[in-house]
Amino acid sequence: MKILFVIFVLFTKFVSAEVIDINNRELSNLIEKEIKIIDVRTQREWKSIGIIEGSFLISLLNKNKKFIFEEWYEIFKNKFIKDKSIIFICASGVRSNYISHLVKKKKPDLIVYNLKKGINHWIRSGYKIQRLSN
Repeated sequence: MKILFVIFVLFTKFVSAEVIDINNRELSNLIEKEIKIIDVRTQREWKSIGIIEGSFLISLLNKNKKFIFEEWYEIFKNKFIKDKSIIFICASGVRSNYISHLVKKKKPDLIVYNLKKGINHWIRSGYKIQRLSN
């Protein structure tokens, strides 16, 4: 009986796993595994700071500069419906953490990573970025 209880607890913990916060080195390793990165910053931030090469750019703000999760999630879902893992990034890790948790609630089977200190820390640590042309 104890063994069944332990298995149940471990299974429940695994199934209800939360967002996985990662650092720069872990992100670098995940990039090598070709896990897709979603950059949720604004278009202005992408142009002024740059992006991690290969990132998918889906701002949290719509054309009216408002965040409407259902609208954002439809865009996300249409592009990444088949993915088993995804990485969210923003400038400092706050917005990406927020959207990571919202997506995880909608799609609990998805493995969701969040770059905890954001792209600003990525850049300060000497990792490469790609500049967007205006």
